[in-house]
Amino acid sequence: MRGKLFGRDELVLVSLILVIACVFAVTVWIPANWEAGLLRAESLWDIPVSGVGPWFSGWTFGDGQAFAVIAVDPLGADLGTSLGDPGYRYMRAGFGWAAWALSLGQPQFVPYAITVVGLISVVLLFFLAWKLRQIVGPSAWLLCLNPVVFVALARGTAESLGSLLLAAAMLSGGAWWAAALGVVRPSYLLGLAARFRLLQPGLLVCATVVLLSAWRFGWDISQYMGRLTIPGLGYLQAADIGSWIVFVVALVTLIVGVRRRDWSWVASGLFIICLSPDVVESFRNSWRAAGVLPVLWAFGPGFLKRQVVVEAESAVRVQPAVHVADVA
Repeated sequence: MRGKLFGRDELVLVSLILVIACVFAVTVWIPANWEAGLLRAESLWDIPVSGVGPWFSGWTFGDGQAFAVIAVDPLGADLGTSLGDPGYRYMRAGFGWAAWALSLGQPQFVPYAITVVGLISVVLLFFLAWKLRQIVGPSAWLLCLNPVVFVALARGTAESLGSLLLAAAMLSGGAWWAAALGVVRPSYLLGLAARFRLLQPGLLVCATVVLLSAWRFGWDISQYMGRLTIPGLGYLQAADIGSWIVFVVALVTLIVGVRRRDWSWVASGLFIICLSPDVVESFRNSWRAAGVLPVLWAFGPGFLKRQVVVEAESAVRVQPAVHVADVA
């Protein structure tokens, strides 16, 4: 029931699903040519990982490579080596910085650190979902059962950490969580659009990192805006059923947002249906971009507005006590 405690069976079931999905993502969903990926990483970026093994090799294909390069060198000096759009990739440097900190700056530990950051994010998402479950009901479990969490874990990308920071910002109203989100997964800041005070620190950090990226890697605006197109156009060229599922969920999110006047839902839904063909051509990339949507559905429409009302009511209740103390 909404707002009430739940049974142990529900908690055990969600935990079991989560463990199975994490084990599958790390030990089964492995790139077919993982050995070649590790060798390429060692030859291109001088990362000593050839003997790491298959379980920690998912990052060697796709955007995970950029996060590994940043984890080795937080300034991303090698991002321009065989990696396109380095400025765009450096906008999400926060995940690589977290792996760098966890690896203690030792390149040989980077593959393990990337996986551990993802696993820690999953565990903390489970804890936040448990807290949120007592407020909004069963939908809260979408926080940790979000498909993008397992895609990110399997491929060493930032979405699990980004989902965690977005959920923490929404649940606590903490500006620091929003600020961190601005350098981990900037597009997920759209999930805070309904509360501009919370959105501001994230936008400020995001703008700072964008300027730094542009200064280091060039001012070509296509690096930063080339992922968007006319609404729905990108999906017309997508043959993957998973991408069409993303489109339907995004469209429903947009419609619900308009009806409920929740700008977080409107902005996020509109952004996802405007994704370009190079993003939605595979379900992995489209789900990664759309990872904000399950977080919003976990909280439900209007959650941030209700949080503002609760804070205002709390302030009103406290105010008379302050006056009495002043008079005394």
